[in-house]
Amino acid sequence: MRHYRPSEYADKLAVVTGGSSGIGFALAERLLQAGARVVIVADDGVKLTQAADRLRAISGATDAIVCDIADTSSVRAMAAQVLQAHGCPDIVINCAGFATYRTFEEATLEEIERVADVNFIGALRCTKVFLDGMIRRGSGHIVNICSIAGVVPMTPNGTYSAAKQGMRAWSEVLQQEVARFGIGVTVVYAGRVATSFFDHETFRQRTPPAESRLLVPLPVMVESILDAVARKQLHVFVPNYWRLLAWGLAAFPLLLQPVYRRIVRRRIELYYADRALQERGSDS
Repeated sequence: MRHYRPSEYADKLAVVTGGSSGIGFALAERLLQAGARVVIVADDGVKLTQAADRLRAISGATDAIVCDIADTSSVRAMAAQVLQAHGCPDIVINCAGFATYRTFEEATLEEIERVADVNFIGALRCTKVFLDGMIRRGSGHIVNICSIAGVVPMTPNGTYSAAKQGMRAWSEVLQQEVARFGIGVTVVYAGRVATSFFDHETFRQRTPPAESRLLVPLPVMVESILDAVARKQLHVFVPNYWRLLAWGLAAFPLLLQPVYRRIVRRRIELYYADRALQERGSDS
């Protein structure tokens, strides 16, 4: 149920990374419908242009900037464009992210670095380049789209989980540091949403796990995020039952951690069983 008024976002300037698809695009779309001004950011210029065209059909208050958030110079250039054309954003939504379904031992160093950079360090970069302006103005809000992997480590996504655990810790500290300047922080622990996030070939090759049926409708995710920002909540779990799981693992480790470890090991064994089948299939 929505508890915020869409008018609360009217004329606010939002910068949304990962805004060309998935949750980022859906957030941009809803913000424009609520009367906000939106700058979407992504590293694929073609997809970004297509997304911007769709958003401009909703509102002309749309801008799009190509930026690789894993590259510091690219982030600085993006921020300079935003500040010159629109001023300091009221809301920065760090939504860009991706994962691969591969164990750490199988991933290359380049893949490990990219996953960590995009899912964590990129959010630090995109926040830092706008934070001084928010502090001078005395207002602003940082939204970090995390994952349930930020509180419950997932496998075989160890690097992704580590990046999201880092995002969670940083978000909690950042909230304490910037509250004195009138700036809010919200970290979103998202469950599984049917988006292009799972289009990577490593996800398509696996045997679908049981939890893959637990899909969160995209509109529910978007409304929950915007409601949490309006309420200035630090933590929001979507769906909320993930909060109970995270609490249970922390509150009753002797009881629940062994169960969790058995689930993790089964996932790992299933992963390698799938690998063996694929290798046999390629050899035949």
